[in-house]
Amino acid sequence: MTDALTSATPGSPVSFEVSTNVPTTHGLFEMRAYRDLVTSAEHVAVIAKTPRRPGPPRTAHSCGCTPSA
Repeated sequence: MTDALTSATPGSPVSFEVSTNVPTTHGLFEMRAYRDLVTSAEHVAVIAKTPRRPGPPRTAHSCGCTPSA
């Protein structure tokens, strides 16, 4: 699969590692793993493939901070 989230960006400090689809009682989700090339930290993006209700996306930060409005 090649798209904007998996294709390499020259100079990017993050690289795409792997993705998989996960069926749940809340619908189908895609999990995408990325690696920080500077710190080797791993990050996961969870993408609703079949959202059950419309609405704005929710985000979480690995730092535990609250996004500013």
